[in-house]
Amino acid sequence: MSKIVIVGGGIAGLTAGIFAQKYGFESEIFEKNANAGGECTGWSRNGFHIDNCIHWLTGTKKSTELYTLWKEIGALGDDVEMVEFDRFYTSFFDEKKAVLWRDKERTRKELRKLGRSDGKAIDEFIKTVTALEKLEMPVEKPFDMMSAMEKMKLGIAMFGALKYVKKYGKVSLKEYAGKFQSPLLRQFFQDYMDSSFNALSLMTSYASFTAGNGNVPKGGSVEMVKRIAEKYQSLGGVIHTKSAVEKVEIDGTKATGITLADGKTIKADYVICACDTSVTFHKLMDRKYMPKQLEKNYEKLKVQSAFQASFSVDDECAFIHNTEVFPCREITIGKSIFERMSVKSYWYEPKFSPVGKAVLQVHFTQTEDDYEYWKNLYETDKNAYKKKKLEIAEEIILSISAQYQQINGKIEVLDVLTPYTYNQWTGAYKGSYMSFVMSPKAMEQKNLTGIIDGLENVVLASQWQEIPGGLPYAAAAGKFAVQRIAKI
Repeated sequence: MSKIVIVGGGIAGLTAGIFAQKYGFESEIFEKNANAGGECTGWSRNGFHIDNCIHWLTGTKKSTELYTLWKEIGALGDDVEMVEFDRFYTSFFDEKKAVLWRDKERTRKELRKLGRSDGKAIDEFIKTVTALEKLEMPVEKPFDMMSAMEKMKLGIAMFGALKYVKKYGKVSLKEYAGKFQSPLLRQFFQDYMDSSFNALSLMTSYASFTAGNGNVPKGGSVEMVKRIAEKYQSLGGVIHTKSAVEKVEIDGTKATGITLADGKTIKADYVICACDTSVTFHKLMDRKYMPKQLEKNYEKLKVQSAFQASFSVDDECAFIHNTEVFPCREITIGKSIFERMSVKSYWYEPKFSPVGKAVLQVHFTQTEDDYEYWKNLYETDKNAYKKKKLEIAEEIILSISAQYQQINGKIEVLDVLTPYTYNQWTGAYKGSYMSFVMSPKAMEQKNLTGIIDGLENVVLASQWQEIPGGLPYAAAAGKFAVQRIAKI
């Protein structure tokens, strides 16, 4: 029986392990942290649980290929309860608010009232979202391994949406929002994600939501990872935690195995690198093996991370509906200045908090320059780094209290993460929690197959192979890596 060694126990690594076992291989996963899951994780603070990852999950609609994949690896199933929100996000601006409802017609009617001169643009937005609902991420097999008939069927299925993909993939959210006459709507369409993303990113995200394909599994990230890990182990797979890999051992055009940080060598017939690609090609093996397309992406495209602050509230906070965005006191975080902020309440997860209380979470987008700021601050003065995080968290509390006066005086800081935290924790390139920013420029780049030229038995399984990455891409990459080895 051939043996596959998998570096990294995140979603990609766990999925690769499950399919390795299904396809008749012996496999072992080596994860540097104490728990599997990578960035799909959470932790406890003072009796509260902080979920680091799942705000909504693509692939929760049972008729999709992606749901079938999630079910096959144990992430979802008939016994997994789902949370279905009635709205995607809400923006507050000049004492008014705009909402992206799950009900598209309600969204249309309300937006037309808010932007009376923008009726045509609003109708086009709803029409586009409706067309994009038909887009489905193909995860049965890699595109280059599909037959001509399979490719044709995929093209037919996506035909109605392709013109919108081409049109809005080339336009930034900032440019798209600028077409609206209403100041509220101009702000609204830039509130959910950074305005450097293309308009297609927001539209496809909302389309997943309206199609019932973007719900949240109860228990969040930790419980989902636990189900996947148990599935892998039930198939005979072995997970080694606290087992950092130092190097992929290469002899000629083949890998012979891996060497751990403690010096122990593990022999293998195949190696799947399911960790961050910057770790793969800057630590585990020589950079000369990096695919040219990936190298080009690092040179030409941007990445983003987040400054994340979590708070405990002496209130259930059920009045905060999913994600809400509103004006805030001007605040500097890293090198960036913000005048708006978003808040998410986890009131729908009673196990995350003691009775009558809730967790609030705030995210601010951070750039590569912000990452360098936090990295330099930490390496120069750890105490100053900690102090700055808490100072910002206290400033955030002032803005939350002003927006939701009923919880003024009831909020306390639970935890604060910077882009440097993400980097040190998972090896994520410059703290990025996804891959490259889905900008108009990114649409010009090709996806990576995971094949490494010059190595016969080493394959990538990473969200960095596709833009913008994320959990679905990680799961697909794990499956595809094993299919390439098994030639299935």
